[in-house]
Amino acid sequence: MPSIGLQKSVMPYPAFALETDQNEMQNAFIEVSNQRFGHQMESLFLQIIEHMPNYELVIENLQIFDGKNTLGELDFIVKNHTTEKLIHIELAVKFYIYEPNDNELAGFVGPNHHDSLLDKVKKLRDHQFPLLQHSQVKNMLESLGIESENIQQQLCLKAFVFVPKGLEFHAFAEINNACIAGTYIKQEAFTESEFGASEFHFPAKTDWILTPNDLPNWLSFSQAQLLLQGFLENKNAPMVWIKNHQGISRMFIVE
Repeated sequence: MPSIGLQKSVMPYPAFALETDQNEMQNAFIEVSNQRFGHQMESLFLQIIEHMPNYELVIENLQIFDGKNTLGELDFIVKNHTTEKLIHIELAVKFYIYEPNDNELAGFVGPNHHDSLLDKVKKLRDHQFPLLQHSQVKNMLESLGIESENIQQQLCLKAFVFVPKGLEFHAFAEINNACIAGTYIKQEAFTESEFGASEFHFPAKTDWILTPNDLPNWLSFSQAQLLLQGFLENKNAPMVWIKNHQGISRMFIVE
């Protein structure tokens, strides 16, 4: 899954290079596939770190309290044995649809419109990363023999982006175009005239990061349409794998 590739003017913290081959990723994914999505992604990250010989996990999910108030959480601190440096890594795995906008970055929103790329960037840049220098965090780290001033900070923000159908070859200026993973359509565009000859599979969210693959059982258009109604009535825009003469592709269907 590609890194979002934000420019330094937008996200001043550099990207963490998560190095693994596809087989290692698939094997690691299988081991954590029964977890909820957020925990699944954290566990997958840890599995991959274990396959990176230059890195060692030092701290994970460090919760920060100020009295009875929760200030936040640091995702991971790892040690790079090549540089002997500690790195604080914030992890996020996101799925965005792109709604064309004069401000490109403002066009990336969640399929259910519950979040956006700019909201995520603001939270990371203005809250999560500055937490490292909070007095409570410094004290906690010092008790572990770690000086926060010596910790580098990096972002591991992986993303799949879905563009409007017909805009598949659009080139973005402010993100990594390798993030383009498929298309999306509005509910009313899911018609039998357009999709009646295709077959469908609605993967669970925990499988959204997988590459679409051939399955023994696919849904017909009428079966998919019935299932789609249930998703949208529950305010959940589903990802669907579509199989036709062109192959298998990913698509979101949104309200």
